[in-house]
Amino acid sequence: MTKKSTQIEVSAVEAAQARLKDYLRGYGRGQASRLGLMASRRGWELEAGQVLRARWLSLLTALDDELLSLIERGQVDVPTMALAVAKEFHVAAGGRDV
Repeated sequence: MTKKSTQIEVSAVEAAQARLKDYLRGYGRGQASRLGLMASRRGWELEAGQVLRARWLSLLTALDDELLSLIERGQVDVPTMALAVAKEFHVAAGGRDV
């Protein structure tokens, strides 16, 4: 890992921590005891992973039954389609990320 990529990762983590602190300030305003309960709780990593999976799954709810069945049977590959669409965006932007 290069020094530059490490700096980017650290600054991204610091920015995320600042966003969480802002959220927690609002959440705990007027009821600081809520923050104490949150601090005493364990398993946030596991629960965050569960929320991420639920969000990914929620994308599937927009798809029709036929498409879901094709994905289930492996006849349509979501990662392949996602990469193809990402390339379309990249080409449309003149080779720049959009």
